[in-house]
Amino acid sequence: MYSNFPFQLVLSTAFTATPAQPILLQGTIQENLKKAADLGYDGIEVHMRPDAEVDFEAIKGAIASTGCKVDAIVTGKLFTEMHYSLVDDDEEKRTECINYMKRYIDIAHDVDADIIVGWVKGNVPAGEDKDKYLNRLAESLLALDGYADDRDVNLNIELINRYETNWFNCVDEAVEFIEKFNIKRSKIHIDTFHMNIEERDMVEAILKAKPYLGYVHFADNNRRHPGHGTIDFAAILDALDFIEYTGVVSVECLPLPSGETAAYVAREHILDTYKYIDR
Repeated sequence: MYSNFPFQLVLSTAFTATPAQPILLQGTIQENLKKAADLGYDGIEVHMRPDAEVDFEAIKGAIASTGCKVDAIVTGKLFTEMHYSLVDDDEEKRTECINYMKRYIDIAHDVDADIIVGWVKGNVPAGEDKDKYLNRLAESLLALDGYADDRDVNLNIELINRYETNWFNCVDEAVEFIEKFNIKRSKIHIDTFHMNIEERDMVEAILKAKPYLGYVHFADNNRRHPGHGTIDFAAILDALDFIEYTGVVSVECLPLPSGETAAYVAREHILDTYKYIDR
């Protein structure tokens, strides 16, 4: 790692994944920590169900031996596999969702990580009033806010493009939500793949996100590794530098031609690009 690189360089992992998912490493958390360290990364994000078995002692041992850490627990499987959301019309299911999210927060606390709130936000049903669901999402996140604060865990709200979700697609929407509802532990999570679809100007969006920016995903416009498409990562890295962001930059891209190769090439492209930014 270049000594002046100010971000924590992380990559996406899961216990298991399909080739169509933007997951680079598969295996147990402790196995993926070792693989990530061997690839030169600082940490991993973990896509997992809240009911997955976690060997905390083995994870802590891997962290100690590799110097690599768990930076985020990704909650998407709670929606995509278990079919829960924070805005479900069924109050009982919504309560169950909140309880599962607390389990994620507990896991994150135990490994000194944050959580990502992406797909689990759900969607606004067709023909329904968006404000009703914004208020409901705020109620759910406020129900988690104190719990997360007590455990020093941030709730990173991921912005996803319009073809996958029908709200929280851009930075303006997230800033307005956070400022309106004043959810202390909520942060903004941007992703260059989604930003390339939704934002008029990605650099301008990063500047707007500055007060709340908590997490960053890197993938190129075709969801391949950075450097395989058309996104100007020099401009993105320069903007992150300008706002003095020093948090996670996580490579979450398709595992092509393989997860390890994509991870290696992504790291080289990101570090080389940052090295030659004119400061």
